Amino acid sequence: MDSVARAGGEASRRFAGRLAHEINNVLMALQGYAELLQIGLGGEPPDEMAGIRRACDRLGLLTRRLLQFGGRWALRVRDVSARELVDGLAERIAKRCAAHPGIALEVGPLDVDTAAHLKADAGALEVCADALVDNAVEAMRGTGTIRFGAHVQGAMLAIDLADSGPGMERDVLDQACEPMFTTHRERKAEGLGLSVVVGLVHLHKGELDLTSAPGAGVRATMLLPLASEIDAA
Repeated sequence: MDSVARAGGEASRRFAGRLAHEINNVLMALQGYAELLQIGLGGEPPDEMAGIRRACDRLGLLTRRLLQFGGRWALRVRDVSARELVDGLAERIAKRCAAHPGIALEVGPLDVDTAAHLKADAGALEVCADALVDNAVEAMRGTGTIRFGAHVQGAMLAIDLADSGPGMERDVLDQACEPMFTTHRERKAEGLGLSVVVGLVHLHKGELDLTSAPGAGVRATMLLPLASEIDAA
């Protein structure tokens, strides 16, 4: 069964990559026609033009997430201070939460030694943090608390993000990382956030651990191997 699941996952990622390129071709055409239309209209753009631009922006985000899920993200790996990485993610998460007045952020503890290092693409992990925050905000419907922390767990760096949302039943939790799965269809969620996080964390030879229960929110933990563990592989 594991081999079948892996084969299915690989097929899904290949399909996602091809689909992303096809969507991007259409998106570029739409953006070009929108520009020509705006030139023809002249003056201040009407509200309909703003709607077209918002739709293109959303389609562009979907394309990027499909590419990320499809494994087309080329990691720019370098030696990174684990503490600097965690501090940078904390700052980024704080800015993202500040965009939502109903969201409170609690940071800490950040129990990471300054001597700890890992091989990582900080930009890719920022994408993961963004997706986890967006998922949490969506689950809490814009009102609640996000908790961010980090610690060293054996030879792994554990980066935690938890929310005070409604949590998930076991059957929902089991599907949460599957591509296109979402419980927020009515809010036009595309269901790619967690699958993108899983893909990028796996590229770092790490794991994403999700825990939840009804009424207890969701805790997402990115487990990333520290540099010595990677070098030994």
